[in-house]
Amino acid sequence: MRGLSELNHNIRRYIERATRGRSPAELLQLQFDDYAQTLGRAYHALKTSDHVSRYRRDIIARLRAWERDADWLASTAAELAAQGRLTPAQAGQEIHGYIRFIVDQLESLDPLLEEIDRRHTQYLRTSLRQIRYQLVSADGSFKDRLISLARRLADLQVDGAVELPEEMPGPQLQPVRAPDQNSFYTPPQRREPFTTAVVIAPALTPNEFAALRSATLRDVAQALTPDKVNRYVLGFFNGHRSIHVNDLPPDLLDDLQRLTTIIAYSHHPEVKYGVVVVDGEPIEIGPYVIAPFQLERMA
Repeated sequence: MRGLSELNHNIRRYIERATRGRSPAELLQLQFDDYAQTLGRAYHALKTSDHVSRYRRDIIARLRAWERDADWLASTAAELAAQGRLTPAQAGQEIHGYIRFIVDQLESLDPLLEEIDRRHTQYLRTSLRQIRYQLVSADGSFKDRLISLARRLADLQVDGAVELPEEMPGPQLQPVRAPDQNSFYTPPQRREPFTTAVVIAPALTPNEFAALRSATLRDVAQALTPDKVNRYVLGFFNGHRSIHVNDLPPDLLDDLQRLTTIIAYSHHPEVKYGVVVVDGEPIEIGPYVIAPFQLERMA
């Protein structure tokens, strides 16, 4: 986390340096020498090496599997209690706290990595835009370069030179491509009519169905955790103790599945909000009519 935060901050400093009116030569040196050697390697390593961010989903899944494994928790708590002045119950709470801390840290990497990618792209775009502006800006710099080039060519002509010096770059010409057999129009060819294959749904055995159901529930549990739902809902209160369903964001009311999930998780012991049915006229949410309710924040 510290290394990624430093990388994000340093990219922002380079963006600020690229907008301070440097010359094209300084901007090119800043981008291809300074930035490429200092931060380019760190960003390249982040994207290509075995960085922990590439395996965070697997790590989170393994930690949550350990958290649900009662035998593993009991043996690990006993081992931790033997190493310190803790009871097995206190050691179990410590292990839960460690696991929750690691999971929260790894889940918080997503917005930081997105910010690093955005700023890296912004720096490249900003520096190139500054170079282009310096070359063709309205202050006459590009015009001055043309005048200087014309004067040098005139001096060569006065000296009797009929060819350009060897150190001077030659003109770049676009290659001429001769037409070939693929350059002419070819009429469409008639093809056999397309016939779809018969779709056969496989018959699942009870064991296969149970395995698929278990895998689906595991994926849903990883995507929708009580902590994520709790943080999402607490962002609605904005200092208030309760919020009526009519005051919820319109995009939430349009997403019936998300609203149903929030209501279902209101009975979970790890969330800090509840759902209370209140008096009033029924409310239409999509194709459904429901009783009015409000979300209440718990102390």
